[in-house]
Amino acid sequence: GSTAITPVTALEPGLHLHWPAPISRGFRVDVDGVRQLAVGFQGSAAGARAPTGEDASFLTADENLIDLRSAVHWRVSDPARFALGIEQAESLLRAVARRVLVGIATGRNIDSVYTDGRLAVEAQYRAELARQVAALDVGIAVLDARLLDVHAPASVHDAFRDVASALEDRETEVHDANGYAAERRAEGQGESAAILEAARAEATRVARLA
Repeated sequence: GSTAITPVTALEPGLHLHWPAPISRGFRVDVDGVRQLAVGFQGSAAGARAPTGEDASFLTADENLIDLRSAVHWRVSDPARFALGIEQAESLLRAVARRVLVGIATGRNIDSVYTDGRLAVEAQYRAELARQVAALDVGIAVLDARLLDVHAPASVHDAFRDVASALEDRETEVHDANGYAAERRAEGQGESAAILEAARAEATRVARLA
């Protein structure tokens, strides 16, 4: 004889009865809780964010390395698909998040990510991640995605710091040089005016004697 298969359905909150396994099984899934996923780092988003190897490193369009660490907030949108469709929801979500960040980083130069383009990068990251996860149809929904750290990788951080320090030193030297030049110009103009005034006085004296 044939065995009837109970369809997978989502039940409303409350008390429900079902046949014991293996005839039927029930899964309890939290669909109200908002979960946080760390991408590119370990630990709490509010604490020390240690990078997880190369997962935080990305190559930009101008072939520079950059560290991007982000936090993704998500929830279960379909408990049946979530419980039976995938085994490692966080691993899948992290992989998709990294893939989205790779695409964004390779389409921008490092300066635009560091400075005025950061907000645009974050908005693009949030929208594209939500779209791709929804397209997978695995019962999860992205609520938010934010960039927590955007800086040079530790391996090249010292080089970036040296470059920044050199630029600051150059600006200081240029400023000091401009100040010295302005001071000497003022002194020269004062001396010139004094010499010219003395010459005029001498010319007047000579003219009177004549």
